[in-house]
Amino acid sequence: MENPKGKFLGVIPSRQAVTGNARVLGGVHALGTGPLTYHGGPVLHTSNVYAIFWKPAAFTLPAGYQATIAQYFTDVAKFSFKPSNVYGSATQYYDITGTVKQPVFYSVASKLAIADPQPYPASGCPNYQLDDGTTSSNCLTDAQITAEIARVITAHALPTGVNNNYFLFTPQNVASCFTANGLSTGGCYDPIAFPGYCAYHSSFLLASKNVLWADMPYAALAGCDSGQSPENNAADPVLNTVAHEHIETLTDPLGTGWWDDTGDEIADKCNGDFGAPLGTNAFGQFNQVINAGIGEVANSVFKPTSKWYVKTDYPDYDPAAAAALVAEYKADTGKTPTFTLGTTPSTINQQAVQLLQSDFNAAGMDVTVKTTEQSSFISDGVLGNYQVNLWRQFGAVDPDADGLWWYSANTGDGGAQGGLALNIARNKDPQIDAALDQGRQSTDQATRQQAYATLQQRMAADIPYIWLNHALWAVIANNNVRGITNGPLPDGQPSLPIGGGGDFGGVVRFTQTWLTTS
Repeated sequence: MENPKGKFLGVIPSRQAVTGNARVLGGVHALGTGPLTYHGGPVLHTSNVYAIFWKPAAFTLPAGYQATIAQYFTDVAKFSFKPSNVYGSATQYYDITGTVKQPVFYSVASKLAIADPQPYPASGCPNYQLDDGTTSSNCLTDAQITAEIARVITAHALPTGVNNNYFLFTPQNVASCFTANGLSTGGCYDPIAFPGYCAYHSSFLLASKNVLWADMPYAALAGCDSGQSPENNAADPVLNTVAHEHIETLTDPLGTGWWDDTGDEIADKCNGDFGAPLGTNAFGQFNQVINAGIGEVANSVFKPTSKWYVKTDYPDYDPAAAAALVAEYKADTGKTPTFTLGTTPSTINQQAVQLLQSDFNAAGMDVTVKTTEQSSFISDGVLGNYQVNLWRQFGAVDPDADGLWWYSANTGDGGAQGGLALNIARNKDPQIDAALDQGRQSTDQATRQQAYATLQQRMAADIPYIWLNHALWAVIANNNVRGITNGPLPDGQPSLPIGGGGDFGGVVRFTQTWLTTS
């Protein structure tokens, strides 16, 4: 079933129009009253972003405009699979193929920013007065914009299909309309005298494949401006519309996904309602923090900030090198590396294994995913009934407390399967055993640090684990809970910070915590 809005989806109405000398609300439509419902079509399980800045030589963009937008896409991509910003809300939606239900995956890759100096064609719609009082110098129809996107895709040999999203940005004084005569009916970008729009998303066919794209006009005008500029750049308002259209493309890429009883999509339901700000900086309020350094990529059992951490030869992420090794293996054996990747049913874990499966398969492997309820998943781990598992563990305040997971003696019967094992990876390394013994027996700090340096070096050589990230932990409390930041111990010594010694946040030790009466 197709969206009743037709090809122009997720239209963000410009907020103001001028009638005589009075400025009134315009372009605001009544939202549907029902929830979003599924209409049988696809959602996105990955989103490869391409930003096209269509700016001929005679036109300009404010300083930092393109860089701010490119950084936004980089940050959104880096924070993939995290629930901490608006993109995470899309993961509650899904599509169904046959009997298989798959959720939207917050899996974004920032692929390419393209400066497009191609001259504009002759205006396909009449120029008109924009909401900043200027008159547009060029007016582009939807058909002209899609023709240019098609030209850029062909010229750069770029991919099409529903996993690839194109955002086309235009500079000040460049107008756009759905059709040649849409001005008086709300079908043009932010006119001063009529209702209009600030952005929309749509799709078209190129060589029989779908191209997903969004029209991103310059938004720092009265009818489209978000009212805040926390990045202190004219790109701030358009980033508001980018987020709106991107999340709607994830959940309704072709108009057959998720929308309400009137065709409104996920971001339309709260358009212009930013809620209470998360904070304020020197330039304005903000309600999203994306890629603030919260996620920490791991290359060791210890964080780089830990006193135990040393840099090792643990391999860097290198998809090209992985593909070359897989090709070499296939040439030598005539076989494809094949394995099952196990996880539990949580949404975050499902998203993570989807990304891992995609990367493994892209390198030439054949990976299937197996989902198991957590108690059985743990039992399978200690019994060795698995091939590769997504697993979270380790990070004790002192490494000695984790030694039982790494000793060769704790590998069960030593076989790949069978026998209860605390060393779940079943990695047997006498040098690790000796290092663990040394770390346990010595009270000399330098000796212990060398022992756990050896541990990390041997793990980098054996690779019983593929390190992904250090878990982020938080303590959530009511406003009447006090002292959770931990004061000194009764003897005056400093207490462990929340999260132990900087390595593990799964255990929280409160020392001076109390409740207030209000």
